[in-house]
Amino acid sequence: MPLFFLVLLFPNGRLPSRRWRPVLWAMFVVAAGWAAQQLQAGAVTGGLTNALAAAKVTYPNPLGVFPRHGWFSGFAALIFVLALVTGALSVVSVFIRRRGASAEVRHQLAWLGYVGLMTAMWAVVLLIYLQVTNGANGWLGTLT
Repeated sequence: MPLFFLVLLFPNGRLPSRRWRPVLWAMFVVAAGWAAQQLQAGAVTGGLTNALAAAKVTYPNPLGVFPRHGWFSGFAALIFVLALVTGALSVVSVFIRRRGASAEVRHQLAWLGYVGLMTAMWAVVLLIYLQVTNGANGWLGTLT
């Protein structure tokens, strides 16, 4: 999610125009919704290193105040859709910004596009790797 903020505000830290303020506010809503999802009741199974999953250990989420099913699952689905829309709009903002930009800003946006393309290619390589190895965590999976 922080990447979408950076792309929307790239390269000068300002929005392309005042019309993009709702997109910025929607990104804040998505960030708050994703933080709220950490407060779901249920069992904690993974972790940063997945050491709990490897040992098959679970414990109840001590911060779990929201239900796993019912209204909160609908809220989580809405946040997911809003995240997809705001992510797509942040990418669109780069093209909108490029249209009336100077040569220097166009060069900066070209570098941003190059990094975005390389990131997308790496994601495709990882997805193909996971399909070929049936999700096994090998040397390529640890490079992420």
